[in-house]
Amino acid sequence: CRLADDIVDRNRGKDTALLQAELDAYRAGVAEAIAGRPEGPVFRELWRCVQEFGVPSDVLEELLNGVARDVQPQRYATWAELSLYCEGVAASVGAMCTYIFGVAGDEAVRERALRYARTLGVAMQVTNILRDVGEDALIGRCYLPDDVLSAFGLSAERVLHDPTVKDDPQWIAMMRHEVARA
Repeated sequence: CRLADDIVDRNRGKDTALLQAELDAYRAGVAEAIAGRPEGPVFRELWRCVQEFGVPSDVLEELLNGVARDVQPQRYATWAELSLYCEGVAASVGAMCTYIFGVAGDEAVRERALRYARTLGVAMQVTNILRDVGEDALIGRCYLPDDVLSAFGLSAERVLHDPTVKDDPQWIAMMRHEVARA
């Protein structure tokens, strides 16, 4: 999970086609590992986890699809759009953890644990977004949804280009709102 995310994060400024090719190669390595042909230590451990713990390939694919959204800068118009991104990049990780950590009980217990794990993943991703607003702005990214910003009299342009936004009472109110959501 970390390596997939690092592909898009560490290669800032690279041509997006090159980033996409790198991510596609990583995706192919994941597919090969799932098929029982892992190459390299990371993919061998992935194959072992899939075999030993039954981590389903659909959550791995969900993660890779979520990470792929970061190849090009994204804007999120609504909380619902951002939530879908968070599902891909973080709720998927929560789901994987339920397989690796194990869930004792019947299918109803497993489904409840899976919902909680996915919810926790989204909450952690929102927390990460709030923590990294300034760092993300420096590289032209604003994950805060336009509808949330505008409800507080703010805009993505201001987040991206106005370092004094952090002192605005509306910013502080918006951040409190988003922290409470997380």
